[in-house]
Amino acid sequence: MASAPRPGSAGPTGGASKARAASTTITLTLRPAEGEPIVRTFRPGAVPFSERLIVRKATGLPFEAFASGEDGVGLDTIQVWWWLAARGDNPLCTLEQALSEWPAEVDEDTFDITVDDGTAEDDSPEA
Repeated sequence: MASAPRPGSAGPTGGASKARAASTTITLTLRPAEGEPIVRTFRPGAVPFSERLIVRKATGLPFEAFASGEDGVGLDTIQVWWWLAARGDNPLCTLEQALSEWPAEVDEDTFDITVDDGTAEDDSPEA
């Protein structure tokens, strides 16, 4: 009979890697041609099951297809992240509504992604 891994055990599903994934915050900044930049934050490790089901229903793919980013992040992944971040402010926001904010062309001048995995050192002087 197999036994389940203990909480906090090493490996990809437990321990420090899981805690790091849960604390990762992604900041997405869209700079439209006119108006102020739109900034949204997204925590891929904190997406509830209900939101994961909504992603599958809207895209036909499981949330995990957009969550790993191991081989790089494509525009479709960024758009799903943008949508989920928008749903944090407006739970009724559809994928189409969130993407209506996107310019026709997206490049490094119109969009920026910042990832904070919670491991940054505090550079402030100690008291």
